[in-house]
Amino acid sequence: MTLGLLAQAGGDTEATLDSFMFRIKELAAAIKEGTTRENIAKLITSVKTTMSDQGPINPGFNRGLRMLREDLLPVAIENWDNLSEENKTQFGSMSHFYCKMHLIVNLEEEAKKSLKSFEDVIVQEGKNKHSFTTNEAGAVRLVRTACKAFTVRGSDEAGIPHLLEAHLAPLHVKNHMVTFTGNRVNILCYNAAAVYYHRNHIVDLIQSLPNPNQLLRSIVVDAHLAGVRALGIVDKMVTGPFWRLISQQGNNILSLNHHLLNMKIHFERWSQDASSLLEGEALFSEDIVEVHKDKLYEELFRESGDDEFQIMTQEALELIMTAMLILLERQAADQLPGGRYWSPTEEARAHANKCANIKCANNQCCVRTRLCSP
Repeated sequence: MTLGLLAQAGGDTEATLDSFMFRIKELAAAIKEGTTRENIAKLITSVKTTMSDQGPINPGFNRGLRMLREDLLPVAIENWDNLSEENKTQFGSMSHFYCKMHLIVNLEEEAKKSLKSFEDVIVQEGKNKHSFTTNEAGAVRLVRTACKAFTVRGSDEAGIPHLLEAHLAPLHVKNHMVTFTGNRVNILCYNAAAVYYHRNHIVDLIQSLPNPNQLLRSIVVDAHLAGVRALGIVDKMVTGPFWRLISQQGNNILSLNHHLLNMKIHFERWSQDASSLLEGEALFSEDIVEVHKDKLYEELFRESGDDEFQIMTQEALELIMTAMLILLERQAADQLPGGRYWSPTEEARAHANKCANIKCANNQCCVRTRLCSP
């Protein structure tokens, strides 16, 4: 079932349910056979599965939808009172899944928070007088500032993407940074890999300018490259491959169960010792999903020759993995051992097949709730 988007006066559960009912009534009114009440009942009870993010509104929406279905099943199903309890339970069952694209977004958010803690404890640098005041980690700020300065649609006032392009042209190097505007999923980690790759290009360019503006000076002075490198490694080895895995043709939400367990096992180990990750250990085997071993990958895993820098990168990775592990155990609990969908029933499998994984285009995430009919 596909329902058109509707502007809502509010973003709470009640407003979402009201929007749902508005669209259902529109559809019911367009059906020529049967009464409007019967058609509403049949449409609502046909929804057996939902897929949504894990925002605070959606559990309430799922509960409300379940209650609506329970109230309307006697209207939609003939001879309801004569059915066995087993059949009634089967008709009333629902499955509620959570989109794993949103898990990628949330993993990245946890990485940002852990880097802030890492810098507060370990880096302990003086304040960069040229940087802009934010609550973000310095590594995150550095990535955002660089992309604002050197990508089209980054900063109309202070950006110089054309100068970087001219600087890179004789080197036969492509600008791998992309704007944050219009992108959401994995954009920070991807751009961190790109900024780390271009770090020397950026410094050389800015130092060649006679009078760089504040935005550009903040890039040169900021020195959080261990965190930037750690985020880039996360893109290459964790979030990027996971994104490609869940986008593979034929996968449904429950086919990810063992992959999620594999992630949990790796995160547990890497949170204690990330040296193997720093050396390029893959999260998934190559026959499951390929690691993109491009120029960015080569630069991220190139030996730095600086033992202290290697140690700081590893420590940043271990903190990031710890934060990601905690989030994964919470947000993928239903699909990990002990969760309700770890050993799914045939009915749950059938529900999952009606809600194939979200295929995202142009780096955009899925809408809040996807409804799936049998």
